[in-house]
Amino acid sequence: MRRITLALLLAVAVHIPAFAATVTYTYTGAAQSFVVPAGVTNVTIEAWGAQGGINTAGITNNLGGYATGALPVTPGSTLYVYVGGQPVGVAGGFNGGGAGDTGGAGGGGASDVRQGGSALTDRVLVAAGGGGGGFWSGLDVVGGVGGGLTGGDGYRAPDYATNPGGRGATQTAGGADGTCISFNVTALAGSLGQGGTPLGQNCGCQGYGGGGGLYGGAGSGNCRGGGGGSSSVSLVTGGSTQAGARAGNGEVRITYDLAAAPVAVPTLNQWALLMMGVVLAGISVLRLRRQRRGGGR
Repeated sequence: MRRITLALLLAVAVHIPAFAATVTYTYTGAAQSFVVPAGVTNVTIEAWGAQGGINTAGITNNLGGYATGALPVTPGSTLYVYVGGQPVGVAGGFNGGGAGDTGGAGGGGASDVRQGGSALTDRVLVAAGGGGGGFWSGLDVVGGVGGGLTGGDGYRAPDYATNPGGRGATQTAGGADGTCISFNVTALAGSLGQGGTPLGQNCGCQGYGGGGGLYGGAGSGNCRGGGGGSSSVSLVTGGSTQAGARAGNGEVRITYDLAAAPVAVPTLNQWALLMMGVVLAGISVLRLRRQRRGGGR
């Protein structure tokens, strides 16, 4: 008589190791989004603002700022991502760069992440854009770097004290003023999320826009650079900033941990095992009957 053996697999739980995943957002000129994955309750954000526009190739004295920090999140919720653009010509960069004027350059756009909505007041982390800069009559026109908590001041060489341009933004206000024939012209001031502009002010010479940011830097005319915007990390934990850290367009990275979780391997339940036992018992009875019939011939 053949013995039928049933091998049963015990239930096991397979653990998938935790690992970090990073989503990188580059400049598109439009809002983008990040949907928080299931099981994720915290993300780390890194953002770089855009460099200010330039009217001469190779200029790197008006770089965008950097900001980073951790943010509590709810699975399934949406974060809105804005990546600042470095403008070409006198147009302001996407996301807050102020426009320049004839022969000058616009300010760079800020990069930010928004939670709970897409308004400026929903921003939880901001990396500032640099002010517009360039070259005029053999002299450097220096755009202020994107902050840092404070944006850099714009000027024309040799320095701000000699040839002041647009002022950098702070944590509480836009760059206060710029130069437009006279010094300290408040019409060129930056504002919440927006760099100032000399456009339409008839300042003369070249005009440069302020960088975007939490607050925008001031613009300036008279061939003097725009001010840099300010960055913000006040609504994240472990936040830090760095001024003048990014050339070209901005960027945003969101990193999160997929925590280790047991994954059960499907197994037969008790009822299935019972039914299988009944079927096998029936097969065994049939075999015995056949053997007895065969032995009686």
